[in-house]
Amino acid sequence: MKTLTYEEWVEKYSPIQDTFGDTLLFETFGKDLIAIRLAKQKHVWTIIDTDEEDEYGFTREYVVAGMHLVNRMNYVLTSVPWEKDNIQAEW
Repeated sequence: MKTLTYEEWVEKYSPIQDTFGDTLLFETFGKDLIAIRLAKQKHVWTIIDTDEEDEYGFTREYVVAGMHLVNRMNYVLTSVPWEKDNIQAEW
């Protein structure tokens, strides 16, 4: 699995932003989930939590290519599609 920093991921894939200039997060239910299912799938990313801890004891989170169901927290859409589904970035 190829791991990018958050900054590398933003620069390469250009996530859709909200009105404040932050990455727009989509919920995993309701109208947001419908929007994700209707989107071009190579533009969909899933924010997941893991069992890993960072140096401060917080759970590591990643944004991974594709729509995933396990350990999902939110979805993100990007302007640039992912090429392979084995890409993740630190969240």
